[in-house]
Amino acid sequence: MSEAFNKIKQYEKELLRGLLKQCTQKQQEFFGKMYPEGIDKIDTKSLYRAIQQCEATLKINKERS
Repeated sequence: MSEAFNKIKQYEKELLRGLLKQCTQKQQEFFGKMYPEGIDKIDTKSLYRAIQQCEATLKINKERS
């Protein structure tokens, strides 16, 4: 992989970590069950899906509050 691709992937992992921190404890635990390999070992396709899921979850959380 190119250096640029690795930097982008690292940024996306940090983005996902930040999104997860905004989720509830139960939502974070559920994420851990869905992606047991953890953020550092998640494959690219799953990483994109996880980001989308977290963004959707946070949107729902905001609408409910």
